[in-house]
Amino acid sequence: TSLRLRRLEAAFVSVNECLRRRPRYPDALVLRGQIHAAGNHEMDALADFDEALDIQPDFAPARLHRGILHLKAERLDAALADLDSAVEQEPDNVEYRLQRSAARHRNGDHAGADEDERRARSL
Repeated sequence: TSLRLRRLEAAFVSVNECLRRRPRYPDALVLRGQIHAAGNHEMDALADFDEALDIQPDFAPARLHRGILHLKAERLDAALADLDSAVEQEPDNVEYRLQRSAARHRNGDHAGADEDERRARSL
């Protein structure tokens, strides 16, 4: 819808202003990557997530969102690598567990997926 597009454009302008002032800010890069992903600009999103990880290799939110992007594109090995890293860094994060569960299910690891779902429910 046009309202959604206007909101994405406004968010994009804001995050670009933030990055102009502070270009090596991983949180802003991840946010811009999410905006790119929402607008179906996968390559731009990946570039932002990669840049955030170049700055801070252990930045779990970048791993999460890059993993989700890989999962949507059916790049299951890449998705699992990123989501495994995110869960390793923040084992009690429900969203990370649920996203990894989805990737594990798609990859045929139903036991691992069920384990992540159980852990997420217990959190």
